[in-house]
Amino acid sequence: MRLFLIYYILWLLKEKRFFHILGIAVREIILVFALIALLSLSVEAATLKAHWEFEETSGNVLDSSGNNVTGTLSGGVTRGVEGAFAGSNAYDFSSTGFANFSDPGGQIQFTGSFSMAFWINAPSQTGTLQSLFNQNHEGAGVGGYASQAANNVNANDINLIVGLTGVGYPQVIANNVLDNDWHHIAFTIFDNGSTTVMSSYVDGVLDQQTGAIGGTVATKSPGFTLGRGCCNDGRFFTGKVDDFRIFSGVLEDSEVALLAGAVPESSSLVLLVMAMFAGICAGKRRL
Repeated sequence: MRLFLIYYILWLLKEKRFFHILGIAVREIILVFALIALLSLSVEAATLKAHWEFEETSGNVLDSSGNNVTGTLSGGVTRGVEGAFAGSNAYDFSSTGFANFSDPGGQIQFTGSFSMAFWINAPSQTGTLQSLFNQNHEGAGVGGYASQAANNVNANDINLIVGLTGVGYPQVIANNVLDNDWHHIAFTIFDNGSTTVMSSYVDGVLDQQTGAIGGTVATKSPGFTLGRGCCNDGRFFTGKVDDFRIFSGVLEDSEVALLAGAVPESSSLVLLVMAMFAGICAGKRRL
């Protein structure tokens, strides 16, 4: 629906009869700001709980969501490597490096629907199970969530496993993403209070979806580790990670597609739409 509205606004920008009482400049300024608002809404429809951009080259891992889910690095993590976007940085995790994140108020500790989206560039993973991230799912009791490679899945795949009450740890898989190239991965978990549906997306397109599973998301105490399992288990991940976001609620298909297309943040959206506006005006002058 949001994509339809965006396309409709773009059409209105060229429609001479729209706002015909107003001057062309006034009409287009109004529509430009409407487009900015819609694009911002499309990316942030689910509630952003944590956002790690990995632009830092020293100090803590910063959270740009405003929720202060910050991290500290240990072991072999190389910062400042080329990221998924032109001119951006990423973190490169080795077989000894990881990041531990504080989680004040349990921002990324869920008892209902949630989603995550991130970029990854990693080789195929073989041998012992390796953890891309882990929200305290190990240990006694069901709960938490984690993403793993090798052992439980094929060498070029990663999964998301989620602790569900009365069920254990079902998984959904993102296929063929560990190939030394950048891929955008998203996972969504829809918990309606009695059943749960888990979905994976690769490069903005739905990849796998479970049926309705007869259980709901079970909580665990706060704690999030990136690049290793949660409990000093040595399950280190090898590869690059960029622009990692975690949301409460479920991202829509169109929102995942926009994130995979590297839609800019609100400040960049202003510049983008201003450029569109200038191009439209230049086109009118040529008529």
